[in-house]
Amino acid sequence: MKLRKQQIEAIVTRIAEELANAEAVKCQDAEEFKAMLRKLIVDDLMIEDRLNDEVHKILDEHSSQIREGSIEYHKMFRMVKEKLAKERNLIL
Repeated sequence: MKLRKQQIEAIVTRIAEELANAEAVKCQDAEEFKAMLRKLIVDDLMIEDRLNDEVHKILDEHSSQIREGSIEYHKMFRMVKEKLAKERNLIL
């Protein structure tokens, strides 16, 4: 995950405060609302983590071809990740 727990908590707090100040959301339990926001953010970050793991696996399976073709790993990683994200309609 690209964000630390403290960063996620800061984002959750900011979103909850902004929505409350704008009176865009009414909730009886602020902590329950923050827990829901936290779960949404973490779940979304985990999607990218799983995608990264899948790209690493794909590239590992083709590592000899990558070396033979003098293709840089990080460039190939980015290309495969973008392709998979597009195929799956993921916004990264």
